[in-house]
Amino acid sequence: MSQRSLTEAEATKYAERYILYGDQTRALRAAFPDSKAKPETLNQQAVHAHKQPKVCQRVDELHALLKKQSEDDFQLSVSDIKKKLLLAADAG
Repeated sequence: MSQRSLTEAEATKYAERYILYGDQTRALRAAFPDSKAKPETLNQQAVHAHKQPKVCQRVDELHALLKKQSEDDFQLSVSDIKKKLLLAADAG
């Protein structure tokens, strides 16, 4: 992968792996496993890729989605616990 703008599909692929791994170079290596670039070159390409607007936007979208899912899961857990406590209080 050279230092060029990523396509939408490539940006999404990289962003998903960045969210998964939290590391730019590892994300780029996972998104483009056929790359024969040296580690220092791959690191430079990862920094370049991460600065692209498409990538930044997709990373932000994925962060927001994960945050919402986490909040929804937490609310579900809290409401489940409240229900169980109410049932226990009514039974006891």
